[in-house]
Amino acid sequence: MIASSECASPPGDAASAHVDDATVSLTTETLDLLRAWLRLLNLELTLAHRSLRWLLVGAIAVPVVGLSAWLGLCALAVAAAHIYTGNWFLALLSGAGVQLLALGLMLKLLRRWARDLTLPQSRAALVRTMERMS
Repeated sequence: MIASSECASPPGDAASAHVDDATVSLTTETLDLLRAWLRLLNLELTLAHRSLRWLLVGAIAVPVVGLSAWLGLCALAVAAAHIYTGNWFLALLSGAGVQLLALGLMLKLLRRWARDLTLPQSRAALVRTMERMS
């Protein structure tokens, strides 16, 4: 009688085995999900690294190309002014004037863009909200 009761499994063992199967399944699915997320992160980091490299190349190439185009246009404007006026001094002076005008416009735009970076509308709305709350 003692031997037969020891061999019989208690009723809680079936539930325990079912819980163990569910836990193993959940653990396996969690590990699969974690592996997929890590693979996605690795692929995104690889893409970001490649994009950063090309962005740095572009950050160097764009100003060089832009400056070259600007200098070419200025030389063309000076040559056109020389043909129109027949005087190199006036042509060079007008070329310098055009460059100073462009520099002034760019500085004005840069100042406006820098002011926009301080988020003036959002700060003003926050101040108004804080004033209404008090």
